Amino acid sequence: MSSAEPLHLGIDTSTAWLGLSLYCPRTQAERAGTSVRAERRHAELLVPLLHGLLSEHGLSPAAITAIGCGTGPGSYTGLRVGLAAAAGLAAGLGVPLAGTGSLEAAAWGSLTPGQTGWPVFDARRGNVYTARVRRTPGGVQVLLPARKLPLAEVRELARRLGEDVIPEPVPAAAWIAARAAAGAAPAARYL
Repeated sequence: MSSAEPLHLGIDTSTAWLGLSLYCPRTQAERAGTSVRAERRHAELLVPLLHGLLSEHGLSPAAITAIGCGTGPGSYTGLRVGLAAAAGLAAGLGVPLAGTGSLEAAAWGSLTPGQTGWPVFDARRGNVYTARVRRTPGGVQVLLPARKLPLAEVRELARRLGEDVIPEPVPAAAWIAARAAAGAAPAARYL
């Protein structure tokens, strides 16, 4: 990979997973990525994993031209870790920073084009964070915005509509990276 081509970094720490992606907007392809089950160790793992990903491909942080970060909903601490790291890197590198919903990123990675479903992230005490989303050929359409609901209620809604509940999907950091230069403000969504 040439270091002269634009390279977007995608970060998501909203769930028990930590996802990183290096994405080339010119070719519209992920160049490298990783997802690890971090549980509550996002702060401990994020920088070493990013350093390893860059080093493995002979890149330095200076190769990054934009940063995208998952904005949740999800873990309060996880979101703070990801957003703080993304903001610090963006400021230090002087590159744009944008936020993308983590449920939309999960839908991109879990649904096939034309499929509608309900990705769910654990919100504890029998509740989940969810949204009703449809994967389109070029994106994700939000049909019902993110909200916190009892899991039983989400299952019933999905059953009535003949749609799938996607339990604990991993947000696609490549989807977040693809939106790094043109996404929304990087503000956490706490529900």
